[in-house]
Amino acid sequence: MTRSLELESHARLKNGRVYAQQYHTLMEFRDGKIRAVREYLDTQHVLAVWFAPDPATPTAAEARHRDS
Repeated sequence: MTRSLELESHARLKNGRVYAQQYHTLMEFRDGKIRAVREYLDTQHVLAVWFAPDPATPTAAEARHRDS
């Protein structure tokens, strides 16, 4: 048996960025147990919100240049 879920999340990070994600989750069941889970989401949004440098925080190279 297979079930499909559409989910949304919304959170404001400490740095002020907003993580608003939509997911599609596909779950496969066998003998009453979860056999497999596949989740699809916008990975570019993940990178932009969670991992992109904060413009207010200098990079290591900028900090070295500033301190020299």
